Amino acid sequence: MRVLKSIMLWFFAMQAIPLLLMAVFSLLKPRHATHAISLESQIFTCAGFLVFSLPFVMAWWTTRKPSANRNAWAILASLIFIAEGILILWFMHKFPALSHGASARDGLYFAVIGVAGVVLFSLRESVPASEVAAVKRTPIAGDRTHPLVYRAFTALSVVLQIACMVLCGHWARSHGLLYSGRIPWLVLFTVAVLATAVLHECGHALIAWGFHMKLLGFNAGPVQWQKREGRWKFKFVPAGFINLGGSVRVVPTDARQPRVHDLWMIAAGPLSNIFFGSVALYLLLCAHWPYYEQTWRLIAYTASFCYIAGITNLLPFMTEDGSYSDGARILQILTNSPLEDYHRTMNSLASTLVTERRYRDLDIDAIQRAASQFPEEQRGLFLQLCASNYYLDTGRIREARSALDTAEAIYNNNSIDLPGPLHTPFVIGHAYLNHNAAAARTWWERMEAKKFERNNVDYWLAQTALFWIEGRQKEAEESWRKADAAAQKLPQIGGAYEFDRMRCALLRTELDHPSTEPVVPVAPVFRVASTPVAPAAPVFREAPTPAVPVAPFTPFAPVFRVAPTPAASVARDVPFAPVAPFAPVAAVLPATAEDNARFDPLQFLRAAAIENLRS
Repeated sequence: MRVLKSIMLWFFAMQAIPLLLMAVFSLLKPRHATHAISLESQIFTCAGFLVFSLPFVMAWWTTRKPSANRNAWAILASLIFIAEGILILWFMHKFPALSHGASARDGLYFAVIGVAGVVLFSLRESVPASEVAAVKRTPIAGDRTHPLVYRAFTALSVVLQIACMVLCGHWARSHGLLYSGRIPWLVLFTVAVLATAVLHECGHALIAWGFHMKLLGFNAGPVQWQKREGRWKFKFVPAGFINLGGSVRVVPTDARQPRVHDLWMIAAGPLSNIFFGSVALYLLLCAHWPYYEQTWRLIAYTASFCYIAGITNLLPFMTEDGSYSDGARILQILTNSPLEDYHRTMNSLASTLVTERRYRDLDIDAIQRAASQFPEEQRGLFLQLCASNYYLDTGRIREARSALDTAEAIYNNNSIDLPGPLHTPFVIGHAYLNHNAAAARTWWERMEAKKFERNNVDYWLAQTALFWIEGRQKEAEESWRKADAAAQKLPQIGGAYEFDRMRCALLRTELDHPSTEPVVPVAPVFRVASTPVAPAAPVFREAPTPAVPVAPFTPFAPVFRVAPTPAASVARDVPFAPVAPFAPVAAVLPATAEDNARFDPLQFLRAAAIENLRS
């Protein structure tokens, strides 16, 4: 139901925008001497369009966020859709000479959309309080952004999009081209936006590959490829048609990768859009191909969206979900912003997925500095869990407990909707580090209420630790065997995976020889403290650590944002995945906007849709 409501949100917006434009144009219409139009008539016409657009504007505004109540404005707008559809069908039937197939179908579409809207918004549904009360990201000092720039981006995206549509229409009429073909306008629009997102993300991925970074994921609208636990997996998500964004996840293989590599990788997205936008424009103006009259609009839309994406994403802004545009990330690198320290820390953590570096090889000071920038957010919680892993890997149990307690304090003091996989570090930590069965059970029950993949190493290790601390030896043995089997299947290359196998060994020791204090890892501790390595990012198995998030552009919405993702300095909006106190954190993290900086072509009008889909 959330997905359907998100679709209706866009229908409301698409109906409101033309009506508002007609209201503006009615006032700007010149008054010729031969066809004098009084000022009063113009004002009356403008007022009529404004009144007619009001239900759609209010319906869009009031449905941006989930609500358990019936939405009167949305129902009213849906009824108007039905009335429009019936009127069009009646007109086509009454005046068949003026009837065209496309117009008759439009009438049927309007009626179907209206009926669906009435049904959807007349029903009540239960919405968690955490979804109704959206948590806004607090501005971060030194991130080189300003809220006014984000608003300017939104306005500029809308203005440019409308201007391109109008110019395309005038150009088509002056060249005798069909402005309405057999392919529905919405289909062409969707394909053009998706193509823009794909080209943007390919730009990021290509340059990352040239700098020897490892690709861990490529998403574009409903199509998603992700590399999990060493294997590529394809997933088709129909809901991606609502959020036609894109993202790539890459991680550096060189801990001392120059910042200029990150700079070029981030800039490659907008530059790719500008290049392919120029190619599409050339084809539109100078080339002809079969069925040119039916397909020119697709090329025109693609050229328009590419240019808008390339230009607007170079503006430095932070979106409402906390991710950063490509322009903001570039500015942060050039000015040595404090946020750049955070990004490099996450990149370093992510590198544990593709190199032999483990937590003990990271710079704990950099991790703590990055965590201090987000004392009330999930990012800070995640980094504290990474710190706990570092201390465990170096045998400093007391510090590992302290970092775990700090992470839990962030959770308890703030409204954080923690994803299921991020509960496992707390279950394991309270059982293994604190020997607190009650706390471990509490976190386990919280985790079980979430929806996520459970057949992985982190889940079985958490279950093993819980059963062990509760004295359920037989069940703990069974869970450990499953955890060990899953750990042995992990790739041999990757410090994060080796850390998983070490955790299995630690729990095996506890199962065989219970002790009152956790067993300190016997592996030698090599901490490259002086190495200028970007702090590595924890790796969560389910969702390969994000790499530099790159957010795509949206004709009406914020576009490519390289959200601070816990992965390599690559374009992408990947969620952060905290790590079990002694486990790698690179698995299924809730795709936070920031972590999953996506190229979202229609984000301005689609913000509500994304919120609804988060659940």
